[in-house]
Amino acid sequence: MSAKMNRRRGSIAEEQYNSSDIIPGNKKVWFLNGDLVRVHHLNKSNGIMSVYNIVKDQIESCLITDFKKNRERAYTVGQTADLVNRHKKYMPSLMKRGIIPFPTGSQKGGATGWQVRSYYSESQVREIRDILASYHIGQ
Repeated sequence: MSAKMNRRRGSIAEEQYNSSDIIPGNKKVWFLNGDLVRVHHLNKSNGIMSVYNIVKDQIESCLITDFKKNRERAYTVGQTADLVNRHKKYMPSLMKRGIIPFPTGSQKGGATGWQVRSYYSESQVREIRDILASYHIGQ
């Protein structure tokens, strides 16, 4: 055997997986203090911005510095599947079995539904990665 073994994770070789591009997440939708928000208005001269809180269905104001400090990227279910190296069609079965949490939908109250885009935050993606690292099918 060679000194450098070609390990496989899912369908992608480890070297290819580690050298692949970083997935930037969504640029228009963010998680702010656990809620899914979209930038509504930006006033750079005063350092204030308005965000539309999708979960609470209201417009909120905050400082731009606070937003940049407390925001988290929002990843779709497909992007999350790529990040944890699983197929996107495998994710719903993991959700239904209670292994990973459901994503936050982009409707009032964070509801998910047919043709409603759903998102995971950065911290949720890390949590899912840790869960799937210890989860395996079989003995």
